Amino acid sequence: MLGQLCKVVAGGLLVLAQNAQAEINVWTPYGPEGGKGGNILAHPTNASRLFAVGSGRVFRSDDAAATWRPVMNGLPDGRSEITIALSPANPDRVYALVRSETAFSLERIFRTDNAGLSWRRLPYVRPSGSRIVDISVSPSNADQIIITNSATGPAGVVMSDNAGRSFFGPTAGYVSTSNITTSATRHGSFAYAAVRNSTGGAQSIIRSSDNGFNWVATGTL
Repeated sequence: MLGQLCKVVAGGLLVLAQNAQAEINVWTPYGPEGGKGGNILAHPTNASRLFAVGSGRVFRSDDAAATWRPVMNGLPDGRSEITIALSPANPDRVYALVRSETAFSLERIFRTDNAGLSWRRLPYVRPSGSRIVDISVSPSNADQIIITNSATGPAGVVMSDNAGRSFFGPTAGYVSTSNITTSATRHGSFAYAAVRNSTGGAQSIIRSSDNGFNWVATGTL
């Protein structure tokens, strides 16, 4: 009897194992079709709306990725590498960092206020000899953005408090002019930047609590 019970239990476990293996999730491609892809963003309150980058173009879906359409009015439609960013505070406002695949000098930032129906170029000029690394938007204020450059020192971080109409850089306490900024983010009046010494020193995080006017080191990673 005990042997039969063990066989039943063992058989049951085998069936469970087989069922578990059969129910492993499988990813299904949902586009947009094209070549080199980029990042994808989800609307914070509307699960059906998505923004995605592919083949140097920005696409929008309003039906949970079942269909996509390009939203390129005002954006250069060519051989470009695009990164997009939005803030949950105003998800219809999206920023796009556009890099030419053939000329790194052609790096521009655009903004849409109507979920991609039209875009306008922002008056941002990166420091000479640098590249735009990333763009980040505050989750609490869609007007507050922070741009990371490959330049050393204070030029590595540039901010805007008016949705990119004008820009300003950090002033005091930005550790050292030899530091290279690798990424940055902000939330309200707080801003954070990851920096490393250009001579190969350890990476650390610096912080500002007054919209980037003063910075202090928070420790080494």
